[in-house]
Amino acid sequence: MSPSTIDPVNNLANSICCCPLCAGTAHISWAGLDPLLYGVGCRDCGASIPAIHLNRQDAVRLWNRRKGLAALGGKATAGKCSRLKRISCRRNLKRGREAKQLKRLRTEFEAKMRLLRSARAVERAEMQAARAENWAWLKANEENIMADPTLRRMYELLPSRIASPGTEQLDGQNRSSGVANHAGNPP
Repeated sequence: MSPSTIDPVNNLANSICCCPLCAGTAHISWAGLDPLLYGVGCRDCGASIPAIHLNRQDAVRLWNRRKGLAALGGKATAGKCSRLKRISCRRNLKRGREAKQLKRLRTEFEAKMRLLRSARAVERAEMQAARAENWAWLKANEENIMADPTLRRMYELLPSRIASPGTEQLDGQNRSSGVANHAGNPP
């Protein structure tokens, strides 16, 4: 096939609307050889326009117009029961339940995140207050700490590893080891 004949076929295939009953993908079907007849069918639920049209464009045009029972959106089959209608109904109910459950979970998650954020803000304030208290205790007992050689070496390491009390962040080593929090215990 030449590129000029491939493009109209691809454009025609792309112009087919989804199934009016289940929103599934549609495909072109054919029957016979002399003459070749075309129709359109749904891959999911089996709804179709029979292969009685002489060219593809007419079959696709009829499918896209949704003539007949499909145009009524299920009103024509109200009160009637079929296997495909039951399958479609079950699938729609399942999707609806899943959407409802997802919405409920999202609402619960957002509510819990608001509580968590406020709890973390309180916890952060408490940690900063405890850190400032520990830093003040170290400064108050600096003379005693400097008198002991072991404590002196440890104390000299602290200012290079811990930010001053007015800053927000500790470096990664002290955050995990909690040096500032344990410094409040008397030696």
